[in-house]
Amino acid sequence: MSEEELRPATYQEPEARAFKPPSPWKWIVAVTGAAALIIGFYQWRERDKEHALRQEIAATYATEVQPVSEQVLAFRAKLEGWVTEVAHDVPETWADERLDLGGLHGAAGVYLRVHEDAVDDPYTLAEGGRGMTQDAIARCLGLSPLSMRGLYERLPFVEPEWMERVNAADDNMRLRVVQDELERRASRDLPVLMDMVQSDYFLLAVEHGSSRSEHPVDVYLWDIRRDALLLKTRTQARGALIPVRIGIGDAPAGTAPAPQLRGGVTDCSIASQVRAAAGGATPEIRSDMPVAPPPEEAEGVEGEGEEPSEGEAGAAEAGAAEAGAAEASGGEAEVPAEATAEGT
Repeated sequence: MSEEELRPATYQEPEARAFKPPSPWKWIVAVTGAAALIIGFYQWRERDKEHALRQEIAATYATEVQPVSEQVLAFRAKLEGWVTEVAHDVPETWADERLDLGGLHGAAGVYLRVHEDAVDDPYTLAEGGRGMTQDAIARCLGLSPLSMRGLYERLPFVEPEWMERVNAADDNMRLRVVQDELERRASRDLPVLMDMVQSDYFLLAVEHGSSRSEHPVDVYLWDIRRDALLLKTRTQARGALIPVRIGIGDAPAGTAPAPQLRGGVTDCSIASQVRAAAGGATPEIRSDMPVAPPPEEAEGVEGEGEEPSEGEAGAAEAGAAEAGAAEASGGEAEVPAEATAEGT
């Protein structure tokens, strides 16, 4: 055994290391800084693209749409001024002596048909124009104008408020959608609007009441290039479709159906009155055939249904008996003349 004294065991703390392990923070800072730099560069590029795209859209609108917009809005203001000026009047039939409806067959024009309740202001007039349905008034006049419904449907594209969509777009994706719509509508709608602006005449029909077939329709015609009224008249439809049936040879006679009222007939009746107001001839239909007399009640044949008298019945029976006896004997029996006459 060692001579050293035994000492109780005690806990000994480990010696501190002379240096610490390398910290990863510098890599974290480096990666974070690089990511921030990349994100910042991307956002800067996107903002730069967005700014360039906005400028491109604005330049396209200014060069292609703005000139047409000014002409279309001025054209609309002129026509709507004429409409509101005459819409609530009761026109007396009048036409410019120089008016030739036949000369307008190949001319370009625009046509608007609205109800009298839709002409109080530009907003209601635009609503009425967008709700305009097809009719046959212009066709029955031999004209082929463009419908003003097409102008009112395309009008928002050429109004200044359309560019607010560009300002409202907050990313490149939405701006691309706006740019695509601008290019499509510029190639599709602007030629139609320019054709309307270059029209020669303006045809207006103002309806009163619930239908054209039962209530008056006021018709006006303007020369757009000379800013002059050419015609005004109030019409009342009174046309009817008259079916005609022709019998040939021994074909059985039939009864023609009653005249029918249809939309096209109503519109052509209105057009006929407009043509008459312009100095044209109005067709008339008449018949020179005599009216057939009403059928009389059939009278019975004379003597039909009368009961024979007692003497006449007896004479007839006697004559029949004599005739039977003659047939049985093979000879001829003498029958009194009176009985023969009365029995036959």
